[in-house]
Amino acid sequence: MLISPIICDHYKIINLHPALPDGPNGTWKNVIKELILKKNYISGISAHIMTKDLDEGPNISYCKFNIHDTEFKKYWNELNKSNEPIEKSILFNAIREKILIYERELLSVTLLKISQGSIDINKDKLVDLSKEVNEKIKQLFLS
Repeated sequence: MLISPIICDHYKIINLHPALPDGPNGTWKNVIKELILKKNYISGISAHIMTKDLDEGPNISYCKFNIHDTEFKKYWNELNKSNEPIEKSILFNAIREKILIYERELLSVTLLKISQGSIDINKDKLVDLSKEVNEKIKQLFLS
């Protein structure tokens, strides 16, 4: 844990995880490697409230994105032809870049929804923000 467990007793802290709530666990490197090995089509980001137990807090929001669309098809094809380690592949790096973009936007939309009262961090309710996050990202890349 990067933050002292005592702080979790006094503050609600949001932590991001580079996978969907039911997705792979572990570090971002482990998550990406598992996504590739299992040839997943969909990945995502989840936000949860930190607890004393690492990555075990209640999820509050998440968003999904495709990692097998036309943007990624050539990277999957290159990986299948390559003998290099997964971690050195263009696909691995492209998924990492997408995760970073989606993390920022999920956090932004989640904080907005908390401030508006549409996400209550004290209730155990998971909110799918895929539509809002994907729309924000689409706008970012169109402008």
